[in-house]
Amino acid sequence: MIQTLVRNWGLLVLCAVLEALLSANYLVMQERDGHWALRSYALPGTVTFLGQLALAAGFLALGASLWRSVRGRCWPLLINGLALGAMGLLFLGAFGPRVSFRSIAGLLVVMAASLCLLAVSTVRALGHRTRNRWIAGTAGLLAFAFALVFAWMQPQPGTHSEILWIGAYLGFQSLCLLGLALRLHMPEAGGWSTSTRPPALPHPTLSPASPASPKTSSRIIRSVAAFRYSSSAACSSWYSGHNVPSTKPRGARTTTVV
Repeated sequence: MIQTLVRNWGLLVLCAVLEALLSANYLVMQERDGHWALRSYALPGTVTFLGQLALAAGFLALGASLWRSVRGRCWPLLINGLALGAMGLLFLGAFGPRVSFRSIAGLLVVMAASLCLLAVSTVRALGHRTRNRWIAGTAGLLAFAFALVFAWMQPQPGTHSEILWIGAYLGFQSLCLLGLALRLHMPEAGGWSTSTRPPALPHPTLSPASPASPKTSSRIIRSVAAFRYSSSAACSSWYSGHNVPSTKPRGARTTTVV
């Protein structure tokens, strides 16, 4: 899973940028006199623009979790992208002209829970390297807290606090994805490696200056002698079994020396 994110870190950066724009449009708006203020309402054109941003960010999250996935897909990011894309379709009116807050809150709960799972997976991938584990763990706890907030939130008439909460969460998720993408692209700066393979063992080298011990030399000599004896025994048994004719010429006499 981590290797998939390493290959697609650029898509993660683009997704984080779009979510940052989405968060900024949720949090602030420009009044008619030109001043910027916290958002308290949204025009139909603004809702359409938010839907387009959410849909594009969802597609980028899906691409980052699926594209070039050799060792496995990133399922938490895949679920996050599906929920974000569904929220974009809601804003674009694909499921009807009216959008209820409970539908958006349910999708935000799914997004926050998947972000928490992504943080847990990152902590497991870090292993014993504790330099960045606390950052990923803190992000996971905050994502879980956002999920609880959206699960129990009830919109208060006239306050529009839910809009600010949505903008705050999208900004938080944007920072998490951007930080993860940069750490994956520059693992040396983060103090952790993205490779799941064990470190390569050093190549064994023989020292020419170290002489063999007498015990080792005697073992080698005995082994060579045993090999020569077994070879000669095998050859003699082969000759006797195949009745190899004698190489003496005919009529030659055998001389016996007493």
